[in-house]
Amino acid sequence: MRVLILLASLVFSFATQAAAKNTLVNWQDWSPQVFEKAAAQNKLILLEMEAVWCHWCHVMDQDTYSQQAVADYIHQYFIPVRVDHDARPDLANRYREWGWPATIILKADGTELVKRAGYIAANPFQNLLAAVVADPTPEASALLASEPEAASSSLSPAIRKELARRFVEQSDVTIGGLKIALKFIEPGAQEYALAQAVNVELSDAEASRAKRIAKSTFDGALNLLDPVWGGVYQYSTHGDWQHPHYEKLASTQARYLRLYALGAAAIGDPQYARASGRIADYLQRFLTDPSGAFYTSQDADLMPGKKAHGFFASDNKQRLEQGMPRVDKNIYARENGLLIEALLRWHQYQSEPRGLTLATAALTAIIKTHQRGDGYSHAATDKKALFLEDNLAMAKALLAMYEVTAERAWLTESIKAANFIEKNLKHPIAGWLDAQPSGPLQPQLGIDINVATGRFFSRLYHYSGDARWRGAAEHAMRYLSAESVALSRIEDSDILLFDLELNRPPLHYAVVASKRDGLASKLFVQGLQDPVAYKRIEWWDRAEGPLMHNDVPYPAFPMAAAYVCTDKRCSAPAFDEATWRSRKTDLLRRP
Repeated sequence: MRVLILLASLVFSFATQAAAKNTLVNWQDWSPQVFEKAAAQNKLILLEMEAVWCHWCHVMDQDTYSQQAVADYIHQYFIPVRVDHDARPDLANRYREWGWPATIILKADGTELVKRAGYIAANPFQNLLAAVVADPTPEASALLASEPEAASSSLSPAIRKELARRFVEQSDVTIGGLKIALKFIEPGAQEYALAQAVNVELSDAEASRAKRIAKSTFDGALNLLDPVWGGVYQYSTHGDWQHPHYEKLASTQARYLRLYALGAAAIGDPQYARASGRIADYLQRFLTDPSGAFYTSQDADLMPGKKAHGFFASDNKQRLEQGMPRVDKNIYARENGLLIEALLRWHQYQSEPRGLTLATAALTAIIKTHQRGDGYSHAATDKKALFLEDNLAMAKALLAMYEVTAERAWLTESIKAANFIEKNLKHPIAGWLDAQPSGPLQPQLGIDINVATGRFFSRLYHYSGDARWRGAAEHAMRYLSAESVALSRIEDSDILLFDLELNRPPLHYAVVASKRDGLASKLFVQGLQDPVAYKRIEWWDRAEGPLMHNDVPYPAFPMAAAYVCTDKRCSAPAFDEATWRSRKTDLLRRP
């Protein structure tokens, strides 16, 4: 089978090289020197943000950049720069809403003049370039956002109410997903729905509604699961789940693997557990490097620029006979961190030892090749760490490894990555920047990355007991809680979820016993598998010394004891699994 995959990959490689010759543009790499060259030659900068898996990027190469007149005009008035979306997390964050391909025109001083989303045919593209050369004035849509305001460290009641309303209003309970043309699992909305579904403090009606929202999305998204090779396609168009775009991104696999594993525990549908397993199967077969680390993506097209509906409708044998969509074999810290955490959640919620095995191998490989001091570089060839997304993904993966193994060295490593973020990526007013400065473009703030960063710091605070991380979480919320940010999109329940987590401690599970105790191991697994996602779970072996956050003085017993605590009280000790389960139920339901 591996020989067939290799031969198919070679067939695709030759096809890709032939297609690449269609572009006549002399593309340059992104660097500060590009701006210096543009200034010296009195030219503008044409930035094309592409993705190696992107169908319409291939089409634009063949239909637009292959035209001699277009290429000549570009070379006369522009410095053409092409950037792979996956290779530059900062630029991907900056221009994400402009899609793939994205066309950005800048002045030599970094001023953004024009932004255009998607494929543009040759004639209108050349007309666009000529109009900007004639009048290099920034369009309103190209103007940079102003500096953030220093808002509150928690949401106002009015914003909380509005975000909760939007969550219900924008959730499509008929077929799942949000009420937009693209169908995919929006992770913030789905996590919020799952959290509400298992929240015993809500009314039965509220919890039931949240469960219906989560289930309809999970059920719809099963249509994005490749029935032959496993793995999930990126999204579906036409407002339904039946028109997939076939690219398979590592980040998409991580999101769905993690959410389906949690969903299987929270909702109890075995389909969701099987979906997690099929995603892991795909990762092992197609995206795993011999080192144990993971590749970045697999293309949507078999032949660049040509739709591959027939290919993906074929069975395994027919697909391999036709060739293999290109796998991007770059290994990035961001994608690996996301996948490591997802595999650990699969192991956690579904008792899948394969998840821990794959995650450990990838984590070992990335630490070896990408760690730069306390931080992580994007690619192994990068000399320094620059980007928030890499370091956040790895910090979360390391913390997840501590949670599922109770090995304290992983918590220490997670704190190192957090130190790098705090030292290098803090905006002086509010929020966390997506990158360290590396040219004339200033680093940006983003909603999604600040929610994720704030939620991580909040969780780290509870595990470490260090108030510095509580302050770091609040710094993210000061950016997000401004009305101009919190209500800037049609739905942002992940901000609401972050606010809920920031303003109450997680449910705290603790097992107190030797790491060699068999019953203690079973109790620890029971705590891990509780579908409450926002929890702190620890296994305290007194022989290892006090926990880093040694906030509860547990009594000593000759046998394994387990506890569950809220912000107000702790349960009595439990010495078996059934008692511990009932202790939690009684504790949470008691007024």
